[in-house]
Amino acid sequence: MSDYNFKLVMGTHLAAQELNDAAALLSRAYSRWQTDPRNLNPADTDTSPAVYARTMCKDNREVILYYEGERLCGVFVHALSPQYDQYPLRKLSYLAVFPTEKGYEPLKTAFSRYTAFIREQGEDVIIATDLEQTTLNSLLEYAGCQEVVDRNETYFLLSRLLHRQVLTTQRVRGDFVIDEIIMMDGKAIRRSKKLYKLPTTSYDAYAIYYQQQVKRVQRSMPPQNLALLGAALRYPEQGIYFLSDFDGTMTLEDEAQGGFNAQRAMLGRHIERVWPEIIDEKRNVVYLLPGSEEELRAIANKIVLRPGFFDFLCFCFKILGSFFVASAATPYQVQFTLERPLAPTVPLRYLDLIEKVLTPEVQLLPGDLKPVSDGTLRTAYRLSGPYFAFRGGKYYAKKDLMIETILGYKGDTSTPVVYLGNDLGDVPAVTKLFGESAQRRLPVVVFDLGTQLTRWVNQELLGSAPEANPYFSIVSVRDFYQIPVMLEGMGLKIEAGIDLVPPS
Repeated sequence: MSDYNFKLVMGTHLAAQELNDAAALLSRAYSRWQTDPRNLNPADTDTSPAVYARTMCKDNREVILYYEGERLCGVFVHALSPQYDQYPLRKLSYLAVFPTEKGYEPLKTAFSRYTAFIREQGEDVIIATDLEQTTLNSLLEYAGCQEVVDRNETYFLLSRLLHRQVLTTQRVRGDFVIDEIIMMDGKAIRRSKKLYKLPTTSYDAYAIYYQQQVKRVQRSMPPQNLALLGAALRYPEQGIYFLSDFDGTMTLEDEAQGGFNAQRAMLGRHIERVWPEIIDEKRNVVYLLPGSEEELRAIANKIVLRPGFFDFLCFCFKILGSFFVASAATPYQVQFTLERPLAPTVPLRYLDLIEKVLTPEVQLLPGDLKPVSDGTLRTAYRLSGPYFAFRGGKYYAKKDLMIETILGYKGDTSTPVVYLGNDLGDVPAVTKLFGESAQRRLPVVVFDLGTQLTRWVNQELLGSAPEANPYFSIVSVRDFYQIPVMLEGMGLKIEAGIDLVPPS
C-alpha cells in the first residue's frame, strides 16, 4: 500500500470512466451503511451509482480520487462554500474508502493520507457525521480532524459559509423535535450529529468573525452599559424577551436581493400623493389595494423571511426566550406569513414559536370600493383597537403602546429586553424602551438591521437626553446570524434549554 496518489479535480472535469468508477465506489459504501445494524436512523434513499454521478457533476463539487497503485480505493467529494473565492472552506459531503488491504490499520493510513493531502492544498474541511458512526469518527480524529464544540461556530460554518440551515425539524419517536444538529443546552452538544473540522489554514475564520462581532459591540456600547447588560444576560433561564418589528426586520424587502416589498403591494407606489384620498378618519377607514382575503394571502405568500430568521427564532425558543411581534402591518400580512410551516413535513408553524403578535385590528370591507387618482380601485379596511391612530392625514401604529403591553407581560424579572428593528418606523417603540429602561433599570439592547434607526438614536434620542442612560444600547447588524454571537460576547450564558428528545 506504499504506492499511492491523489487526483483532485472539479467534478465536471472527471472523465467518463473516472466518474463511473467513483460513483460505483460511493454507491457500495452508502448501500452498506444503509443496511448496517449500527445505523440507528436508516433512511430509505436511492444509493445507486447514478445518484452519486449526478452529485459529483454539480458546479460546486470537487472530487478527490485516491489510488493505491492503479486501483481506485477512495473517493472524497467536497462541496464548496458560496464564499469559496474568499475563504478556503470545503464540506466533505460524501466519502468512500476501500483500501487494497483489509483491516483498521489500512483505513487509518488512508485517512491520514487524505488529511495530509488536504493540508497541502491549504484548505479547511468540515464534515457532519452520525454519532453511531464510531469507526468513521475515530478515523477522522486519528487523522487530525477536531470536533467543533462551540454552538456559534457551528452556526458560522454551516449557516453563513455553507448557506445550510443549522436548526432542523424532524420527528423522533413520534415527538416533534427542533434542532437535530445542535442542542442549546451548554455548548453545541450534537444530539444525532457531530461536526468535525480539519483546520489547515493559518487563520481561524470563526475566531476572526467572533472577534469582529465583539469589537462591533464594544464600539457601539459604553463599558458601563455593556457591564449591566452582561450581568443580566447571565440568567437566561428567567426568560429573555425578544421584541421584533415585522416589515423589513423579519422580512426581506429589497427586491434586488430577492425580497418582496409587501407595503408597496398594500399601499401602492405613489402613496405620498394619494394619502388624502385613501384616509377616512370619521369612519376609521383606509383604502388599500387588495380587494379580497385571497389577494391578501397571495401577497403574504410572496413575502420573504430574512435568511437566518428561522434559526434565530429557534435559538430564542431553545434558550427559553419569549418572542413577540409588534408591527404596523395588517394582521392579515403577519398572520398569513407566519402561518407557514417550519418545514414541509412538519405540522408546526412559525406562529407556534411566537408568544404573541401585536398589530392594529383591521377588518376588510370587500363591498366598499373607491377609485383613486393614481388609477387604482381600492377596498376599504376598518381600523380598530388600541394600537392605531390618525395623525397628519396618515394612519400609524402605536408601537409605544404595544411595548407597554409586552412589558406588562414581563413584569419585574431582571432579564433584559432585546428589540429588533430596521428603520424610522421603530422610533416610537425604541423611544418607549429608552424611557422604560431608565425608569425600571431594565437593560435593553436594540439590534438595528439597517442604519437609519441607529443614526436617529445617537443623533436625536441620546443627544437630547438630560443624562446618560446606562441601561439602553443600540447595535447595527446586517443579519440574524450576528445576534447570537454578539449576545454571547455581551455575556449570555447558555446553561438552560429545552431538550425535546427523551433520554435514550
